[in-house]
Amino acid sequence: MPELADQAVILNGVAKTYAMTGWRVGWMIGPSDVIKAALSFQSHLTSNVNNIAQEAARAAVSGSLDAVNEMRVAFDRRRRTIVDMLRQIDGFDVPTPKRARSTSTPPSSACWARDPRPRRQHVGRDSPT
Repeated sequence: MPELADQAVILNGVAKTYAMTGWRVGWMIGPSDVIKAALSFQSHLTSNVNNIAQEAARAAVSGSLDAVNEMRVAFDRRRRTIVDMLRQIDGFDVPTPKRARSTSTPPSSACWARDPRPRRQHVGRDSPT
């Protein structure tokens, strides 16, 4: 939508798509006044990206997406495997995450453990101390 060019800001980087976490390379596209203000702000927060990281990111974004697609397939296979394994643990309800990276280490909100003890053990004098 060309008519939104002077109102839109796009932020992106190579961390997730190209599996380059830790390289700290990203970019911003938008109106020149917004970019100028962001550059001024950013210059007070961080230093510049090193040359090796810049070249690696350039190679990643200008090359084939074959490796990205291979990683997507591998991450999906890992997601399905870990979900299946977690579901084999008695007492765990595990929803299927929509993204593969969500299952690298399941956050506490991704799994719910059911207490296998009968409810009566939790009340009155049978309660654990």
